[in-house]
Amino acid sequence: MAGVDRVVKHYKINHEDGERTLNKSFNRFNILNAISYIIFLIFLFTVGAFGNRNSTNRLLAYRHQSILTPDIIFFRIAWALIAVWQGIWVLWQVINPTERNCGGVVRAAYYYPFTTVLYVFYTLMCHWDYLIAACIFLCVMCISLIAVVVSLQRYQDKNWKGYMLWQGPLSLYAGWIIIETMLMINVIFVVLDEIWIIRVVIAGLSLVTIFLTAIAWLSSYPVDFAIPVVICAAVGGMCIELSNSNHYGNLIRQGYSTQFLDIAKYIILAVFLLILIAIILKVCVVITSQRPRAEDARRKKKESRVSLTIVIDSNAAQNAPKSRSEEARDAKKKAARKSNSRQQRGQRPPESPRPRKKKPSAGKKKKSSRNDDSEAPDYDYDDYDDDEINNRAPVSPSKKKPRKKKKRTSSSYDDDDDIV
Repeated sequence: MAGVDRVVKHYKINHEDGERTLNKSFNRFNILNAISYIIFLIFLFTVGAFGNRNSTNRLLAYRHQSILTPDIIFFRIAWALIAVWQGIWVLWQVINPTERNCGGVVRAAYYYPFTTVLYVFYTLMCHWDYLIAACIFLCVMCISLIAVVVSLQRYQDKNWKGYMLWQGPLSLYAGWIIIETMLMINVIFVVLDEIWIIRVVIAGLSLVTIFLTAIAWLSSYPVDFAIPVVICAAVGGMCIELSNSNHYGNLIRQGYSTQFLDIAKYIILAVFLLILIAIILKVCVVITSQRPRAEDARRKKKESRVSLTIVIDSNAAQNAPKSRSEEARDAKKKAARKSNSRQQRGQRPPESPRPRKKKPSAGKKKKSSRNDDSEAPDYDYDDYDDDEINNRAPVSPSKKKPRKKKKRTSSSYDDDDDIV
């Protein structure tokens, strides 16, 4: 698709100059989230929570009531907030170019389109009264939403703006789907017309499960208050609904005794108060202890960072030791400069010295005379005059002694020869 990035990156790097720029292109997640939200709205207002006939709200709140059924007003408030908040979430990543490829979009990934598909099948199954199939789709949807919330919970340091834009809508969605999943499981046993004791056991297990879920969510830091608040509100709605005479009479017709319903009402009220107190205590702990410690740790980490500065010294290359080849090349250049300067002054460049035969050392002569007497000595005839060589009597090599060289004065050389 033209204009849509397949690889989602918040920044683009120019490989020529290494410059990093913000990526403002659309990616596949932006497109899929927008399409999924449109599909979600269509099913929400046709066969979903706000549908006219066989809506999920009516099915859970009126048609198949259980001990844990909240008042219908909580269903309406929850789905209205979910629809509006998700609309802001989708619209923000579309109209704001700087946030199209941020971590909030990448962390959500394919979870939201997948949960939208599951919601479509869930509402259709409820509309056609295939409640067991609807419960299966709803359970998978609940697991998917918990997974996306956990993924967003691990996304960098939390701030209010980032939470309200990226994590809040999906946390609210996950919290209410947890409640509806629990209600749908209880509805299955109501539809199957099980005896009241089995329904009581299922209701008790469901209440314990949502209570532990709220406490587990409050035990983490950074903490996500959306899910515990939704669970607390839903449990409060259960207490209110048990005070409704119509709901109370319906439960009695299902086989529940008045004494048990009174006890159940107080148990649900106690769970509501426990969750509410846990939320209040967690807020106090975050404000007084956890958040200040996190701020101190973040500040110390920032102060402990060491900035690395690389300074390139232009004189270091000149002062570095030279190799032999470089020294020879510099010597040739220096000699050439001297030669040019002499030519400019009218002087004659120096000639290279004549090669001369090396005279063997005395030690070598003695060694050769000892080892081989028949070998003739090596004389340097340049050191003697011709008359001396002709008139001199031959001397045996063994008795011959090396003679001293005559020192020549400058007058014995021609004027044209230069001495170096």
